[in-house]
Amino acid sequence: MQFPLFDNNEINGSPKNERDAVLYYLSKMDIEMLELIMDEKRTYQEASKEVFLEKLDKSFLEFTKKGDTELKVLKGECNNDRCHKGCIGYAFIGNCSGFHLDLIVEEANNKILDMWNCSDFKAYAEKLDENKKVNIDILPDEQASFKPSESFLITAHQCAIAIEEIIQNDFELPVVNMQIAEQWLEKQEELFESIDPFLIPAAYSKFKSLYYSISFLVRTVNQKVEAERGLRFYYKRVKKSKNEQMLLCWLVEFEKLKDVLYGLRYYYPDYNVKKKIDYVKIDSEYDIYINPEDAVVQLKFLRIYNNYYNKILEKYSIVPEDTWEIEENWDAYENRDSLKYHLQQRGIL
Repeated sequence: MQFPLFDNNEINGSPKNERDAVLYYLSKMDIEMLELIMDEKRTYQEASKEVFLEKLDKSFLEFTKKGDTELKVLKGECNNDRCHKGCIGYAFIGNCSGFHLDLIVEEANNKILDMWNCSDFKAYAEKLDENKKVNIDILPDEQASFKPSESFLITAHQCAIAIEEIIQNDFELPVVNMQIAEQWLEKQEELFESIDPFLIPAAYSKFKSLYYSISFLVRTVNQKVEAERGLRFYYKRVKKSKNEQMLLCWLVEFEKLKDVLYGLRYYYPDYNVKKKIDYVKIDSEYDIYINPEDAVVQLKFLRIYNNYYNKILEKYSIVPEDTWEIEENWDAYENRDSLKYHLQQRGIL
């Protein structure tokens, strides 16, 4: 059953105490009320109240993006022997998406003493979908007890300066200057390599994430000439001839280009729609954008190419579709998705 926050006579009333109020406003995703209610002097998941609420607000945004308007609250406990096995907490489940945020809650005398994210939570009333988790992560330098070293502060400053160098500030939005991106990557490579890829403090994470995104985008932007060649081939030889053999030659000729550009769909989710694309956010967490004109030719090529590729691949594939999921090695996986491979096996190429 759903964990009751109110007595039956108090459904239209107010929460009875601090504990119930925190749980209630968590269920309503009301960050302003939580800010008023939660104790300023306490830490939550080893972070200050301010930092914890910032993280909580981001998790609420994840729910709202999935269409949730409130969260169902289910009581449960930690299920991990190496963590807080048996400690009581609550799963907050999106009313539309089914995604859930699981928090262990330490409470006493109707007050909330601490809360922290649980990665292995068991709700009493129902089984939770392990593939639908929303998490709150507190990084080491976000903990209230963190004392930055001199080297940490120097690296954090270098990261901040590097971000300023690549962002164009003459737009309403922070837009990446792709004209200098290649030189920027080369200049910042040493800083990038100096950061532990498995333990990235919050002060470094924006730079690290930006470096990854720009590394990919530079590869795609540099394919403009090849994309133009692919479009010329298509319009002059494929579209005019309406010959399937010519279509196959075009698809095979530019299959590698498609593979390089394919990741653009993550940055441009509407790339397959013939309309003007606004500035594109290149990171889900940070407000950093790219000018769509930087990849307009590549996107046009990708849209046209993908209109044909999957249908032709399905037509000529020598691998039965019901066996696709059981391929166990990388070569088999690559061959399965390669039109060139299937055509060669059929003796067409």
